[in-house]
Amino acid sequence: MRPSSTDFPRFVTFYSYKGGVGRTMALSNVACQLANRHGKHVICIDWDLEAPGLHYYFGFTDQELAGRAGLLDYLLDFEWQVRQQSRGQIPEIRNYLLDLKPEQQQRIRFGSVRLMHCGRTDRNYMARVQDFDWEKFYTDYEGSRIVEVLKKQLVTEAGADMVLIDTRAGQAEVGLTPMKELPDVVVLLFTSNDQSLEGTERIARELKTSRGEGETKLAGPTLLLVPSRVFPREESLQRWLDAHAVPVFDRLLEEGIVSRQHQPQGFYQVMIPVDPKWSIGERLPMLEAPTTPGDQRTPELSLAYAALAQALDNMQAGKSAWQKEEAERNVPSATQEESELRSRIEAAVRRGDEASVATAQWSLSELLWEHGRLPEAEAVIQTAQTYAERAGVGWLQSNCLVTLGRIRQEQIRSEEAWELLERSLVLCEQAKYVRGQCATLTDMGRVRREQGRLDEAWELFERALALGEQSKDVRLQGVTLTAMGRVRQGQGRLDEAWELFERSLALGEQSKDVREQGVTLTAMGRVRQEQGRLEEAWELFERSLALSEQSQDVRGQCVTLRDLGRVRQEQGRLEEAWDLFERSLALDEQAQNLRGQGVTLTDLGRVRMAQGQVEQASAWFQRALEVSAKAGNLAGVFLTHLRQALLSLLRGQVEEALAAETQAAELSSKPECSRLEPVRLIVQALVRLAQGREEDASSLVDRALSLRQDLQTRYANRTLLVDLAYLRLPVPKPTAAEAVLTGAAEKATALGDVAIATGLRAVAKGLLASS
Repeated sequence: MRPSSTDFPRFVTFYSYKGGVGRTMALSNVACQLANRHGKHVICIDWDLEAPGLHYYFGFTDQELAGRAGLLDYLLDFEWQVRQQSRGQIPEIRNYLLDLKPEQQQRIRFGSVRLMHCGRTDRNYMARVQDFDWEKFYTDYEGSRIVEVLKKQLVTEAGADMVLIDTRAGQAEVGLTPMKELPDVVVLLFTSNDQSLEGTERIARELKTSRGEGETKLAGPTLLLVPSRVFPREESLQRWLDAHAVPVFDRLLEEGIVSRQHQPQGFYQVMIPVDPKWSIGERLPMLEAPTTPGDQRTPELSLAYAALAQALDNMQAGKSAWQKEEAERNVPSATQEESELRSRIEAAVRRGDEASVATAQWSLSELLWEHGRLPEAEAVIQTAQTYAERAGVGWLQSNCLVTLGRIRQEQIRSEEAWELLERSLVLCEQAKYVRGQCATLTDMGRVRREQGRLDEAWELFERALALGEQSKDVRLQGVTLTAMGRVRQGQGRLDEAWELFERSLALGEQSKDVREQGVTLTAMGRVRQEQGRLEEAWELFERSLALSEQSQDVRGQCVTLRDLGRVRQEQGRLEEAWDLFERSLALDEQAQNLRGQGVTLTDLGRVRMAQGQVEQASAWFQRALEVSAKAGNLAGVFLTHLRQALLSLLRGQVEEALAAETQAAELSSKPECSRLEPVRLIVQALVRLAQGREEDASSLVDRALSLRQDLQTRYANRTLLVDLAYLRLPVPKPTAAEAVLTGAAEKATALGDVAIATGLRAVAKGLLASS
């Protein structure tokens, strides 16, 4: 069984089935990039003992190394100690390592690169290689222990953050040390021809497959498959990749040999191009022409090496090779994670590593966004976007645009969000970044849903789901299914919504994404709440809250506490509702989430209104109005004006109610408020009832019910009607008003708006009681 290193990955082998692939050149340049840009202490080992050449890339000749011990000498010296039964005499690793020459070392500002070359390259070198008996090395001389000691020495004594191993091309026996016993990761490079591809596919299976007790099992190192020495602008390359390479990747993916987590774009993730300028001699463009990503003068070859180095650095940090996985955050606290990210940003800035600066800033902005700290998140992501553009990293630019788009959605600036997401989609399509396309289309669908354009939202979600299934990304599929369920809920098709949420929840459990499970349970709770099944809704919200606390999702906790409070309010348990809203407000204030504060302040005002404490309710609504305006939440301002109109009606101040409703009407043309027009029409109808104008009121309610409503509109209608159910509005003709509302309830029932119909009947009943 292959031993595992302390950190993943610590040991990385570069392999090619055929020679002439650029394997050794790739390893050398990636090593320099890991040191110079990522601050790693890297050791390069030349395990291609039959045809060594790694030392030439670092400026050493055979003659210079004729008297310098290397890998073969280490193995022979250790074997000799074992033969002498001197188990305690372990060779000192420092005697077998080379520092770079001064002219190269001075170009590495951070980290370091050292070399463990093949061995003394004198006239007897090949004879020593041919005489070395690998079978006896393992069976008679404790070869496995020697290799384990070597690994430990490289890490603990030599201080290697990462060890890159150059191994023999076309290796017939892939069970040899550098391919199975040593590495955590094997980078398999191949050229754009069938023999190289088919050989690489065979080796990939052999590396990952072990046999035992009659069954085949997947084992071995993680694999990254990288096309090399390609001509990126040659049209036939694209055709060859689509026709030959992509089916190979798909087969390996289906068998579990490779993973979408590490190569979400498959073979398109990174391709190392041919560059004639750097193809003569043994040269290191990463040192001779340091990459300035985004600069047109930066060679494409350098950008490819930089991308591969970034992938290995990401994997060692516990992330997906090319993208950070939100679901894998597992730190003691958000405060600790924020501190770690800020430290990473500072270190990357000192190194001048713009790609790493952008990556860490994007991660930080996502963390701040999740905790509702929108102003800070916005400032950080805008800086990250600048760095990402300068770095020329397409997937990172698209992710920055998506995050900024989500912030704009939170700020109810939907048109700006849409434009940002459209730009992100173009970048994802250009880069063939399938997972990015899926995530972006899902967010675009959310924008359209919030705008009440549900058919367009559904089409976008269907496209996103197809891409999620294509990429086999279970988490993205679950997120998209939840979004689709909300569309169906907004259309009043609650049974279909429930089925979609159940599918999403199953995928969330499969991917172990605790945060998304909480989000889905909240959505399911709202379905049950809308169906009037409040105890079931309560249980679902409680489960959601527990998961939000487990995943440290502060925004999720705030939302779920509000939902729990609203259930208690509908049950008439107002003091319990008050306590829940206060807990939500405290978290919103802690997270500096102004939008959430405005919503929760409104909920607190609703409780006081239901208790008949009109003046206190008015004070809470005024605070909500001020906070919503400060947050730029026009929808919050709009709804608060309507609630102030209701309070005026409760006081019998019809003119004041009309004035407040008029203020809301002035915002109706805003995209953020237009979807809430049915709410305003119902309030306007109540004002008309208070004026004794029943026919006008009936017409207004009909208009409200005839408008296409999205989820938020339906929810706003229902919560407003819950408020009214507690009121005793003074109207001149209670019986006539009751008839208007009862008729409207029947129409709402026919339209499938069960909750709204129930609310209208409750208001009608309240009017009769007040008379």
